[in-house]
Amino acid sequence: MKKIICISLFTVIAFSQPPGGPPENHEKARMMKKWKLIEYLDLNEEQSEKFFIQLNAFQKEMKTIHKKNKKLQEDIHDMLEDNKVNEKKVDELIDEYFNNESGILELRHTHHKEIGSVLTAEQTIKYVIFDHKFKKKMKDQLLDKRSHRGPGPPP
Repeated sequence: MKKIICISLFTVIAFSQPPGGPPENHEKARMMKKWKLIEYLDLNEEQSEKFFIQLNAFQKEMKTIHKKNKKLQEDIHDMLEDNKVNEKKVDELIDEYFNNESGILELRHTHHKEIGSVLTAEQTIKYVIFDHKFKKKMKDQLLDKRSHRGPGPPP
């Protein structure tokens, strides 16, 4: 019953506003994801507190890297628009891109190793697959909802 209520609540929150809506909707979605994570991992109160301290630090670092990637994309776009493509600059941008990607992998790996100090082995492996399962479930629900509406307006 608790699962049905959580899923129903998430569906209402997630689909009540169009994507890119107000920041409050993003916060509601993040909160729902945290609730689902607590439920899926079956975290006790002590684990939950320690886990989310580590998760928040991880997410903050990831956000920093994603900002760097966004700036990198803007630089690439500007370079292409201005027709100022040169080999040296391209090499620098490619190196920066792959350094960012390596940083993401290293950060994720470290985070998952550290999380093992808070979670049991079973919870750790569940955490590793949670994001994929969560996103797939939300995507499936969105597609299912769209299919019940019927085709959209003609092009």
